[in-house]
Parts: sequence; structure tokens; C-alpha cells
Amino acid sequence: MAFSEQPPNSQSDQIQQLNRQVQQLQQDKADLEILLETATEHATTVETELAKAEAELRRALEQERQLNQRIEELATLEERNRIAREIHDSLGHLLVGLNIQMETALALWEEQPDRAFAFLTRAKQLGSDALEATRQSVADLRYDPMAGRSLEAAIADLAARFFETTAVQPTCLIQLDPPPSSRVSSVLYRIVQEGLTNICKHAQATAVSIQLQSGPDGLFLVLQDNGQGFDPQANRSGFGLQGMQERITALGGDLTICSDPGSGCCIRVTLPALLRIAQTIS
Repeated sequence: MAFSEQPPNSQSDQIQQLNRQVQQLQQDKADLEILLETATEHATTVETELAKAEAELRRALEQERQLNQRIEELATLEERNRIAREIHDSLGHLLVGLNIQMETALALWEEQPDRAFAFLTRAKQLGSDALEATRQSVADLRYDPMAGRSLEAAIADLAARFFETTAVQPTCLIQLDPPPSSRVSSVLYRIVQEGLTNICKHAQATAVSIQLQSGPDGLFLVLQDNGQGFDPQANRSGFGLQGMQERITALGGDLTICSDPGSGCCIRVTLPALLRIAQTIS
């Protein structure tokens, strides 16, 4: 009779193998518990970070809302300033001329009534022009001071009015090729208008020159007089000089005012070359 032979200690080996499997399972369980704990901590961290991100997003949205509100307020303020400059530049210019005509007429009334009458006639015309400018400002806040004219023609008209008011004929040198855009033309017109108004009111000048030229480097405006001059640092208030600076800065240009008491005044404006070709591109 044959008996099957079993390897010695086979049961002991099986027990040891089972024990190793149990130990491995226990180790795997421990590892899984560690992984679960780590995953839980990570999930908590992610949840915290998500909460922080949501709070940051809410803050960013609130900041954006506040910025949009601020931009709207600044746009409103800029529009108010623009309207104030328009009134100052157009109506103020006419009223200054009217006042000078009236004062001259009063001074001549007794000794030279004919000349006084001529000045009164001119004053009446300026008053009518001021009334028309006021109506135009009310009717159309975007009134174009160029009125469809070229910049050369508009400045020539300013020079003619200056001569009528002061008996000083400005020397004009204007060379523009190609002509600037309507926006740039309007700004340059306003600069010349404000400059001539200031000369008329304060300078007591006997010579005035206006130079406006375009070149490869941009547009250049020089308005100069030989009047009594002033200290630019002490005359920055009001809409006059401030308005000049704001208009040129808005176009990315530079404006400098050189003057000393007794030495006249020179206003220099430089605008970028890109603006010189804006008219041909548009």
C-alpha cells in the first residue's frame, strides 16, 4: 500500500505564509488609513483654499464695481470740465473783446465820438456773437469751434479779431502738410485763442507771432509776445493755463510756458508725429 508523502513542516509553512499575508494586509490597511487621512486633510485644505478663492473673487468683483463707478464719476467730472473749458474759451474770449471795446469807446466818447461810435459798433457785434455762442453752447455741447474751416483760416480769423481789438497785427507762419485731424485742429485753435485772449487782457504787447508747423517729429506751435510777461509758477489757477495743459496732455503732447516779468511770454506746444497723419488715416 502506497502512502502520499508531504513535505516536512508544510503546515508550518502555510501558517507562516498566511501570517505574512495578514501582516501585509494590516500594513496595506495602515497605508490606506494614512492615505485616507492625507486625502481628508488635502480635501479640507482644498475646501479652505476654494473658500479663500471665492472670497478673493468676491472682493475682486466688488473692487471692479467700485472702479467702474469711479470711472463713471471721473467721466462725468471730465465732461463737466470740458463744458467749463468750452464756455471759458468761446464765451470768455468774446466778452473780453466786448469789454475792451466798451472801455475804449468810453475813453474816446467826448473827444473822438466818431471813433467811439466805431468801437461801440464793434462791441455790439461782439455782444451778438457772445449771445450766439451762448445759444450754441446750450443747444450743442459738442460745438465745433472750427465751424468747418481749416485750421489756417480759423487762426487767421483769430488774428484778425485780435488786430481789431488791440491794433496789433500778429505775424502768422503756418505750414501744415498734411492737415491735422479735426480733434487736433480744435485743440490747437483753442490754445491760440486762449493765448491771444491772455495777451489781450494782460500783456500790453506791441508784437505777437504765431508759428504752427508740422514735421517728421510731430506738430509744433509757438505763440510769442513781447509784453510785460509774468511768473508762470504764480499763474496756474483758473481755466486758462490749466485748460491749455489738460488739452495737450489728453493728446499725449507737451506744453511749456516760458515767461518772466518784463520779458514777454512764449508758449510752446509739441504733439506726437502720429497725430500729424491722423487725418490721412481716418
